[in-house]
Amino acid sequence: EEKEAKLKEKAFIKEMEQNKRTVDKEQKRLEKELRKEQLRN
Repeated sequence: EEKEAKLKEKAFIKEMEQNKRTVDKEQKRLEKELRKEQLRN
């Protein structure tokens, strides 16, 4: 029972970290796009 909870917690944390990386990547991409737009103007 305890083991099951620990595994679920680990999986959840791993998923959160992956989501964070995805969000970070997305933000960097958006910032790049914004900079391009600003350079054009």
